Amino acid sequence: MDSHELSPWQHENFMGHQEIDDYFRNAIDQNKLHHAYLLHGTKGIGKCTFAFRLARYLFALNHKQEAEPSLFGDVLSEPMKGLDSELPSGIKNQVELLHYPDLLYVSTDNPKFKSTNKTNVITVQMAREVSRFLQLSSSHEGWRVIIFDRFDTLTNSAQNAVLKILEEPPKNVIFLLLTASPGYILQTIKSRCQKVFFSPLKAENLKLLLEKHFDDTPYYEAKLNKYAHYTQGSFGNLVRLIKHDGFEIIEAFTQILEQFEPVKASDYLDKVKVNQDPIHYEMLLQIIECWMSNKIKAGEDLDHWFALYDHYMMEIIGYQNAHLDKKYILLNFLNLSVFP
Repeated sequence: MDSHELSPWQHENFMGHQEIDDYFRNAIDQNKLHHAYLLHGTKGIGKCTFAFRLARYLFALNHKQEAEPSLFGDVLSEPMKGLDSELPSGIKNQVELLHYPDLLYVSTDNPKFKSTNKTNVITVQMAREVSRFLQLSSSHEGWRVIIFDRFDTLTNSAQNAVLKILEEPPKNVIFLLLTASPGYILQTIKSRCQKVFFSPLKAENLKLLLEKHFDDTPYYEAKLNKYAHYTQGSFGNLVRLIKHDGFEIIEAFTQILEQFEPVKASDYLDKVKVNQDPIHYEMLLQIIECWMSNKIKAGEDLDHWFALYDHYMMEIIGYQNAHLDKKYILLNFLNLSVFP
């Protein structure tokens, strides 16, 4: 398996967010870790990779305090040197398999939940797994970590189930709530979390990650130089563009956006199978958002583009929640962009 295809809990490559590393290292050193953090930023920016990075470090600290070796590896004899410290192989292996006893990963990507949940929404039953997890004894009398990926996909009932726990947080348990859309999270939950924003990665960070994960780097670097805005500073977005013909789609679809012809647009949406391919559909939505952002930055007819952007942000979500035909959603927007 190529390194860019690894899941966030399976790799340790983390780049471009040194201030977040420092923030948590200082909180740990000063014994000032909060019980809950809301990690927010663009999809694919590194939130989940960091959450597992922090979890491994906390588990190693627990392990360091033991007097004798355990099944997770030998006792650490060297002082910890921050989140980049060399960790016991047992901890890394157990986390990589999502089998570490003091870790709970609540996500539709977790194989534990895939057999019972075929949707991309975290259900109230999945959220209630937290209560069962907390009833178990800690394996090391130290930190336990609960990671919620895409917390914004929780139903209100599921969020309320989590809220009841956050209102009386258990000792030595840290909640890491991850989201690209904090607006969909209950205010009562956000008020109980410390918020940590993951800013877009700089182009040089994206290029370094390209070199680590892909061959034919010069070709992709040339594309990145031309279309960096469409990655939104996210390596995850860049990987999707590379793996799913994204650069070709950007070129073709931006031409359609600039010179809209209903028949050509309809034919192209059929060609990329927007109703069958969720990755291509999400990619087209992202292209639209970036395209509008470029128009606003260029200062062209600002009233029109601001109004259209507001419409997109509000209505596109409403259309999706109504489970309308995806081709219809996109054609409706394209008509609005040309005929305000």
